[in-house]
Amino acid sequence: MERELEIPQKTTGLLNVRRTENRDGSKVDYLAVLHPDDLKKLGKGKFGVISYEHPIFQQTLRVPCRIMSAEKYMVGMRANSADELKVGEVALDQSFRNALGMRYQFSEFPPHPQVTVSHLRISRFTHWVERASIWVFGRRYLFLRVCRAYVDDMEKEFCRIERDSIAILGTEFGGKIRLEHPSKPPADGSFKLKSIRIKTYQCSENMLND
Repeated sequence: MERELEIPQKTTGLLNVRRTENRDGSKVDYLAVLHPDDLKKLGKGKFGVISYEHPIFQQTLRVPCRIMSAEKYMVGMRANSADELKVGEVALDQSFRNALGMRYQFSEFPPHPQVTVSHLRISRFTHWVERASIWVFGRRYLFLRVCRAYVDDMEKEFCRIERDSIAILGTEFGGKIRLEHPSKPPADGSFKLKSIRIKTYQCSENMLND
């Protein structure tokens, strides 16, 4: 008898991805819209982590996001896909799908990309401080995939980023940026968002082409 896969608490099973063009309520975060029955599995909270097993990179890509129930959100589907969100589905907009490395051309017909959604622990105080700092200072952010460092760069407490990304972030080489990433989940399936401040330098042409 085959043993059934046990899904940890505060984590959904695999959900089929639907597209949406409506970002109302995102508040500058990536936004994922779930059916209320799927949302119950995550417990209380407004934030989560989307995990996607990328078929080409052959690794799990994870993106923190804001979570919203389809009951409180009119999913802005295209006119030919105006059905309500069903159990086992999650609606992501184009920018979110790009961050996960999904194909730009999205088909409404199966097979759909599949993701899991997990609970993200964020304290109310941390969230309030973050929102206040964004309101006062603004925020520029990019989703960057992490590559293995060159041997000569290891343990030097800096990272390398290509020039265009530095320009978009509004800083200069040698300046500091904040990197955020979801930590590995504990037993209940929840994630925590960790961050570090680190100096940044330019990737050489050889590094980009390697």
